[in-house]
Amino acid sequence: MRFIKEHKLISALLIIIVVTLALLISSVASGGRGNFVTEGVNTVIKTVTSPFYKAGNKTSSFVSDIGGYKKVIKENEKLKRENQKLKLELKKQKLSQDKLNDLQGLSQALNYVDKNENHKHVTGDITSTDDTLWMHHFSIDIGSKDGVKVGNTVVANGGLVGRVKEVGPNWAKVSSILDQNNNVSFRLSSDSEQLGIINEVKDGKLSGFLINNQATAAIGDKLITSGMGLYPAGIDIGTVTKTNVDKGRQLKIMIVKPSVNFNVLKRVTVII
Repeated sequence: MRFIKEHKLISALLIIIVVTLALLISSVASGGRGNFVTEGVNTVIKTVTSPFYKAGNKTSSFVSDIGGYKKVIKENEKLKRENQKLKLELKKQKLSQDKLNDLQGLSQALNYVDKNENHKHVTGDITSTDDTLWMHHFSIDIGSKDGVKVGNTVVANGGLVGRVKEVGPNWAKVSSILDQNNNVSFRLSSDSEQLGIINEVKDGKLSGFLINNQATAAIGDKLITSGMGLYPAGIDIGTVTKTNVDKGRQLKIMIVKPSVNFNVLKRVTVII
């Protein structure tokens, strides 16, 4: 009895073996027909082996769950990599589209230049600005090695930006039309006979006047360079947003919104 208490598992297995042998002997003796002994033995076997069977099922299920979890993790990592790849592709496409839009705008600005003149151009990025509020002066990453010279006209998406005032081998400084000292001669796009001068700048807007004080200009009229003075003819300057008459000087005064959005300007083209 002490052995059975100390070795319960071994004792249980021995009992099963003994009972199984008895079952076999009984089965042979009865010609293979079941009897109460057989049924009792089956019940005992099921009772004894049931915990081991359940434990085996749980272990199998646990192993299966681990395999499924690892598979989910692997698929999740794959989806993360694909998602990151898609994000990079979208970013590249956006950068390419932004650059394309800028180049299309530059092309549009260059189309304003008088086609009777033979102009070449080179494009560069803005690297720094000398102003905190408005871009009166700024630097670009192209210079004399690219053919840029002092006095060259600078345009961007929409129209006139200004002119080159200083040049180095790989850089140049630009004075924009927002600089108070850059007077711009213009004509009305709707009436090329009407000339004027942009001579003032206030809060990022241009102010000018028509030379003929009898001439008429309306809100929405576009101004383009006249070809007289610093800039080639036909470059878009801006749109008239307000008009009034200076009775003391007998001048038709116009407030003009620049065609170029200087607040977001990143890339320019120099006409050389």
